[in-house]
Amino acid sequence: ASLFTSGIRAQTDLDARFQAQVQLNTAVVKLRREAHNACGLRSGWSTSVITLNMPSVGTVQPPDTPCTVPSTITWCTVGSGFRYALWRIPNSTTCTTTVAGARTYADYITIAAVFPTYSPTNIANSTLAKLHIRFPINVKSNAAATSVYTLDDDIAMRNSTM
Repeated sequence: ASLFTSGIRAQTDLDARFQAQVQLNTAVVKLRREAHNACGLRSGWSTSVITLNMPSVGTVQPPDTPCTVPSTITWCTVGSGFRYALWRIPNSTTCTTTVAGARTYADYITIAAVFPTYSPTNIANSTLAKLHIRFPINVKSNAAATSVYTLDDDIAMRNSTM
């Protein structure tokens, strides 16, 4: 009986970790797509909140033209301790999860500071702006556990001015 119970616990733990990783990967794909299409990052970003300026719906945005009347999408982390959730909030410049259309994309993130750095466009070096993301996730309550999965990447803001 104890062997059977141990097997069930291991399967449940493995399933929870897999689901958390799938949710996070789905969120990062959406975040990357929106960042690539954004006109830029709205000023006032922080390590736990970013707001993307997006071209108006139905307009074609050339890469070197700033948005004239941008819509906004905010990505932020909400939580405490070692458990944060990643939220996407359309048409908002704040991390207000009660706004219409707000949706949680990933859970079990162990830190709030998932956007540690942003490098603006450097015209002299002909480089695009870059947003660094770092998402460590752990379905257990202790973030120091060995089962932490981390997704770390740099996202180029393709429509930033060069």
